[in-house]
Amino acid sequence: MSDLPVLPSARSRRRRTIAEKLQIVQESLAPGVSIASVALTHRINANQLHKWRWQYRNGELGASDMTAVLLPVRISKALQQEHQASVQQHSSTEPGYVEIQIGESRVWVHGTVHVPTLRAVFAALGA
Repeated sequence: MSDLPVLPSARSRRRRTIAEKLQIVQESLAPGVSIASVALTHRINANQLHKWRWQYRNGELGASDMTAVLLPVRISKALQQEHQASVQQHSSTEPGYVEIQIGESRVWVHGTVHVPTLRAVFAALGA
């Protein structure tokens, strides 16, 4: 048995620099890119890449350019009529909280949301 050569481990742990991690994370954030394919390309576990992405979003890998952006929403009359029945079917009697901002107008609804009242609020705001 002493004649057997000792081979180095094929699975040695590689340490990535912050710059390498950032480059891999940014590559994985491109539209339409699969996290699994990026992980395979760089020979890392997909779970490791998910961890780095989480660290990136929390600013733990340096400066993050991930900022929340509010997008404008427009509700069309046709869409309101189309989904009117489904809104009534899915209305809840559970207490809740709704915040609506349209232009400079802001409405807070606390407690159970009464669907006809909410429609009246939208109509009054011109939505």
